[in-house]
Amino acid sequence: MTINLHALSQPKRFTRDPAKTPWRAVTAAAVLSLPLVALPAAGATVFHADLMPLNASVGGGATGTVTLTVNDDKLAIDANVKGLRSAGMHMIHIHGFTTGNKAATCAGPAQDKNGDGVIDLSETEPVSGKTLIPFTDDPAGLKVPSDKYPVADAQGGFTYKETVSLKQLNAALKHNLSIDGVQLDKRVIYVHGVPDTPPLPATAASLPGVPAAMTLPVACGVIRVSK
Repeated sequence: MTINLHALSQPKRFTRDPAKTPWRAVTAAAVLSLPLVALPAAGATVFHADLMPLNASVGGGATGTVTLTVNDDKLAIDANVKGLRSAGMHMIHIHGFTTGNKAATCAGPAQDKNGDGVIDLSETEPVSGKTLIPFTDDPAGLKVPSDKYPVADAQGGFTYKETVSLKQLNAALKHNLSIDGVQLDKRVIYVHGVPDTPPLPATAASLPGVPAAMTLPVACGVIRVSK
């Protein structure tokens, strides 16, 4: 047998065979080609509420989702609502109890105590507590009367996005309502507002000086921790 010493001394040239490309290379290429997806920051706590219809006979069967992400000192609120019967501004708030450790729940037919066919704002309070945090341009201001709530389009939908300082929000809750912390896992979210016509029963209660059509709840969801 003759050994070709010249061939052994030459650097070996490799030709890459695509069919034999290592799987890790293919995997890396595939990962790099995937679309980027926004994920919560490490250490963030995410809360979620599924909004279900309330007073659907006058409210139109509104539904939606609200995501609340707590990350360090920031609370990011992202709400999407559809199915509202009226365009224009709609109030949306976090509700809850200001004393004790009671968790709020959404109102149902049993809360229509006067039997007028609608569950008004005051009738929600025994199970849902009071209006706490408005989804306006300044949630930490806790100013419930406001013209800065989301505005629904002609199809009855709106989106709302806002980020607030938890330090400021908790300080306001303590100062104004004597509440220690936002306690999201004990709260619910209500969307309010129906058309002016047909008129609501005269027995439908509201805030002082505010038409019942503006404050009547049309959707509600319990806030639950999801991450």
